[in-house]
Amino acid sequence: ARRLYRASVIRNPKVVESYLNLGIMAYEEGKLAAAMAQYKLGLRSHWPSGTLHYNLAGLYLRQQLWADAAHHFREATRIDPKFLPAFLGLASAEWRKGDKPAAAAAAYAALRMDPARPEGYR
Repeated sequence: ARRLYRASVIRNPKVVESYLNLGIMAYEEGKLAAAMAQYKLGLRSHWPSGTLHYNLAGLYLRQQLWADAAHHFREATRIDPKFLPAFLGLASAEWRKGDKPAAAAAAYAALRMDPARPEGYR
């Protein structure tokens, strides 16, 4: 699969899904820097992908880079306003960087999307 994804980005560097999948493969192998590099290459395609921003934000969270994580979670929610996990990630990143009002706003946005599960948002 990796060979096919690499061939895909050589033929058409704007195919964001290939970068996304290469990043996921690297992440699953524990190669976090390689995963981040693939996600960043995917961003250069200028094709909007909430999942790409979400995955990149998750890597920034792991590195405790709260502002970078919040930025990419926010981008994911802008691209896909119904992307519930991105709102939850944004709430977490904002809380950790000390912006409690922004964290609360993101958590309330998630709660409005899925009011049946408020215990999942504390």
